[in-house]
Amino acid sequence: AATSMSAGARIVFRYKAQHVYFVAGSEKGVAVTVLKDGKVVGTQTVTKNTLYTLIDDATSGEHTLEIVVEEPGLEVFTFTFG
Repeated sequence: AATSMSAGARIVFRYKAQHVYFVAGSEKGVAVTVLKDGKVVGTQTVTKNTLYTLIDDATSGEHTLEIVVEEPGLEVFTFTFG
């Protein structure tokens, strides 16, 4: 797993897909903000280790995904695309 060590940590990458998911978890619950092409598309609180939906678009496309981790303690295990 990759673990955030500080507030404001970011994960940024380009993807080409309709859906983006990640398997992540946190011991105490960590809020994340999800941006697509620089615009906020959602927020989530990651708690137990499970699959979370980050992007759920109507069509496939190439975009930049950015996840802003609001506090330390997020553990990310894998990303999947559909």
